[in-house]
Amino acid sequence: MTHDVPYMAHLIYFLTLTKKVELNSPASEITNIHLQPEEYNQFLQMYQSDVLQMCMIKLFAVQINIREFAFYFAKNPAEVQVEHQKIYGNLPKKMSNAYNQMIDRSFYFPESKQYKSFRDLLKETVEFPKYVCTLEAAI
Repeated sequence: MTHDVPYMAHLIYFLTLTKKVELNSPASEITNIHLQPEEYNQFLQMYQSDVLQMCMIKLFAVQINIREFAFYFAKNPAEVQVEHQKIYGNLPKKMSNAYNQMIDRSFYFPESKQYKSFRDLLKETVEFPKYVCTLEAAI
């Protein structure tokens, strides 16, 4: 698969709603479908609003300073604000949903001496919201 499971599930859902495929259509048919720009925007809106409720926990990035970002797993920005204030003593000034851009990025964690992706870390996490780590941006 070249896309995240929620992405593909939303795409299949969108294609069935718009009657471009049927539930019993072969999977190979999906790769041959080209959406018009307005259709793609409709699909993206559906995916980003998570109408299938597959991405309940998101990955948020909070800019600490010009080069550092703190990452959190949470359901929404309000949970991140509370968690960030507990750890850093202030409310986040700049926050973004980093799920699509960062979920499969791997980083070396010296304490465990392993490379792990945010997806791996999400699978290991049982309580949310959760501070994950602070990373320095490569500028």
